[in-house]
Amino acid sequence: MFSIDDDKKWGQFIKLMVGGFVVFGAIFIIGNVWMDDQYPNIKTTDEIEGKVTSIKPYQSASLVELNSDGNTFAILGARNYKYDPYDLNYFLKEGDYLQKNMNSDTLMIKRDGKEYVFVIGGYLNKELRKD
Repeated sequence: MFSIDDDKKWGQFIKLMVGGFVVFGAIFIIGNVWMDDQYPNIKTTDEIEGKVTSIKPYQSASLVELNSDGNTFAILGARNYKYDPYDLNYFLKEGDYLQKNMNSDTLMIKRDGKEYVFVIGGYLNKELRKD
């Protein structure tokens, strides 16, 4: 590599590291801004209702599209240990009917004549957790 006493190469190395950090930070920020624009977080005041046409797990969020009309949003961290899988990211499927009333944090999922309940940002039935 280079010696500890080689100040010129250390200066170049530090500039390269700082430049890499700046580029990485810019890419990270631009990616997050794009994600927030494409999939805004669902709020308690929002009302949603419709058939799930697309679902993508992304970190602790579910990126959802309803009715193929471009209505997209993100649902953050919902779990119900009564179900398998318990995490909404993996429980929700295309074709499910999703409903959330205004001023509520409760999600109702209808599938095959059954209803399933999740709470946005909440964990239900923690006592049933197996791990």
